[in-house]
Amino acid sequence: MPNLIRVLGTAPAALEGYLNFGSALGGGSLNVRVREQIALAVAERNLCGYCLSAHTFLGGKVGLTEKDIVETIANVVEVIPYHPKETSLNEQERLHSKITAE
Repeated sequence: MPNLIRVLGTAPAALEGYLNFGSALGGGSLNVRVREQIALAVAERNLCGYCLSAHTFLGGKVGLTEKDIVETIANVVEVIPYHPKETSLNEQERLHSKITAE
């Protein structure tokens, strides 16, 4: 995700499309709290730490409690279990991240 934001900063047409996409979603029937819970669930499912951090912060700003956030994230694993191959790849990625961070 950080790379996407970097690209958007150098591509005015892409930035405009991204902003218009966000505005279009804002006009839907779901309230902002539900939209942030969905974003949290997607971030957890995708194992995107950057997205999870951002939507945890934004969720707090729109009134989600710490309990709401924790329950939303916990429910993702129960409702959408990870495929064994996906889990294995994610474990390898986390190990690689840990090694490169050290």
